[in-house]
Amino acid sequence: MQEWPIDVIPVIDLMSGQVVRARAGQREHYAPIQSPLVQGSDPTSMLEVLLQRCHAKKAYIADLDAIMKDQIQSTCIESLANYFKDTELWLDAGFTQFAEAHQAVRRHGQNLIPVLGTETLIGLEDLSQHHQHCVLSLDFGPDGFRGDIGWLSCPEYWPDQVIVMTLDRVGIQEGPDYQELKTALVQSQKRLPATRIFAAGGVTQSDALKLKELGVAGALVATALHAMK
Repeated sequence: MQEWPIDVIPVIDLMSGQVVRARAGQREHYAPIQSPLVQGSDPTSMLEVLLQRCHAKKAYIADLDAIMKDQIQSTCIESLANYFKDTELWLDAGFTQFAEAHQAVRRHGQNLIPVLGTETLIGLEDLSQHHQHCVLSLDFGPDGFRGDIGWLSCPEYWPDQVIVMTLDRVGIQEGPDYQELKTALVQSQKRLPATRIFAAGGVTQSDALKLKELGVAGALVATALHAMK
């Protein structure tokens, strides 16, 4: 299997304790995943295979019950944190502020890093002081940027790792939005040290070299990993 020239962070989307197939950000239509890699939709089995496929030391978990219904899947999250205790797990659970996120992840596992998505964050918060303890996700939908627009113009508030998430391209393998990535990369250069930017949404292996040339540090990947031979 061909190596990716950038860091790959495998993704699982959780709903009611199962891994679901994410597609175009239409969360209400997500259904349990059917993958050639694993029989069924068990989160532990699925994540273990994805980590092995790309030799990753980090993974991204989207808790859709928490994002959509404010009901974090505590048992499932804690089980994953315990099983993958040597893996850094980025957890997106619809957090609204850093203090809430920090408390939640500490309750559920020491290897969890909260992902703070602009679509759920309440207002601007200086996350630079928490640079080792959180990831910021700049969220974009078909209607444009989601959240306080100030996040795009205040890179001094960003932590060391930032995701550019194009929700309407998730799961369709048509490549990320390069214009959004370029804008974030320009802004990131205003920080010292510069933020590491990660692409998310539709990233395929054929995108990887172009992303590296742009200066993107890595990508969140799910569908392309299931499809790779």
